[in-house]
Amino acid sequence: MEKVTGNPDYVVQMYGITKKFSGIKALDHVDFFLEPGKINCLCGENGAGKSTLIKILSGAYQCDEGTIFIGGEQVKIASPKTAKAMGINPIYQELDLVDCMSIAENIFLGNEIKKNAVLIDRKKMIQEAEALMEELGIELDVRKNVGQLSVALKQMVAIAKALSIQSKVLILDEPSDVLTGRELEVLFETIGKIKAKGVGIVYISHRLEEIFEIGDVITILRDGMMIDVMQVRDTTRKELIQKMVGHEVDENITPQYGDPSKPMALEVEDLNRGTVLNHISFCLRSGEILGVAGLVGAGRTELARAVIGADPIDSGTIRVFGKEARVDSPARACEYGIGYIPEDRKNDGLVLIQSVGNNVILTVLDRLSRLGLLQRKKINSTIEEFIKQLSIKCSGPAQQAKNLSGGNQQKIVVAKWLATGAKILILDEPTRGIDVGAKTEIYNIIRDFAKQGHAIMMISSEMSEILNISDRIMVMSEGSITKNFDSNQVSQEELLEYALPRSLRKGDGANDK
Repeated sequence: MEKVTGNPDYVVQMYGITKKFSGIKALDHVDFFLEPGKINCLCGENGAGKSTLIKILSGAYQCDEGTIFIGGEQVKIASPKTAKAMGINPIYQELDLVDCMSIAENIFLGNEIKKNAVLIDRKKMIQEAEALMEELGIELDVRKNVGQLSVALKQMVAIAKALSIQSKVLILDEPSDVLTGRELEVLFETIGKIKAKGVGIVYISHRLEEIFEIGDVITILRDGMMIDVMQVRDTTRKELIQKMVGHEVDENITPQYGDPSKPMALEVEDLNRGTVLNHISFCLRSGEILGVAGLVGAGRTELARAVIGADPIDSGTIRVFGKEARVDSPARACEYGIGYIPEDRKNDGLVLIQSVGNNVILTVLDRLSRLGLLQRKKINSTIEEFIKQLSIKCSGPAQQAKNLSGGNQQKIVVAKWLATGAKILILDEPTRGIDVGAKTEIYNIIRDFAKQGHAIMMISSEMSEILNISDRIMVMSEGSITKNFDSNQVSQEELLEYALPRSLRKGDGANDK
């Protein structure tokens, strides 16, 4: 590698960064640059090398080859502690906060302000924490425990914590993954204020619309290599996607708008559960995709859990293919032919330390055994069938699920339920945290399942996703259904209007069903 030099006009320069795991190159001579007061959006499919690169920058990993300059000075980032001392602060999806401690205590954790060598100056810490929150334009009582905050506000605390130690570089890894509406606006406003202070920001997100809204530069990785560096203002969504995946991707799937002659697969009548579900009634036909739209807290996940028997209901009737069903547990739901793809695939959908194969057959072990003995030949053929059918990219059935990309993990969860012969699938945020290429694959799986005559209820916070794939759309807010639409008769703006709390809605159409 030719000799490289540091440039003080850049806060970060990374040249020829190479990293191997078990002989496999996760990064292959990648260059990355970040200017002060700029946002460099790191884009690529799952497994492209984004996480490895930021972990090297933040000191969690050391590169096998390559040179790093911070502020024009060549450095060796030996640990996360070293990175923090250089002003490099990552904020990962799993926030490094302690719920039982106050906001102020979390902000200064490990860097407490002291009156002397021993005593912590709590009054000063509260004052400094208040000043930081005020600087970010966030009104919060810093004496409040972090465990009492929403995910969005926890993120703001994590950002304040990073700023408390004079960050030069802020790394944001999927910061908007669970945010919607006003929460997202607050996040972007906060990022704008940080950027204005001259902090360089590395921004990672699968939501491409965010890249175009707040980014300055895009660095594209694919298969561990740097593909291109693009100016956001000179780039189109189509160009970005093509460079990320290596080929053109059709993001649009034409809805079929259901077939009214098909039988009713699922009917829910006057379902109630405490204050979270209020008089919910809807139906779902075979071969139909019903999209369920709404904001966080609307009651969508609660509805899914009630239908599959994970949470008890107070009253209401559920019918499956015309017959009343007593769905009092997920196991009973499975017996009725209902499968559930949960929002949190890592904790609720998979056993991460188990193999791909074991996860696929988890729901059908009883069918793959005889006289208490597992039928190995039958097991292997079932696993191979679904790996092939869903194009699960893995080294083989024995590979641990935790080592796969988010898209392939989601395919395993889908396979697990398809193996049961489910006729009704309920999917909760099926593409959350998944790159655009894998999203398209998941959409095709969903549509193919519907074409086979099966019924799908899909919950999503992405309005464009709901519109693109659903035949009909049901909007929820505050535990109630506020409106039903055919997907060809509604815009994103209308969906959002009916998704808002009653107090924020325009006009008197709140109860228009």
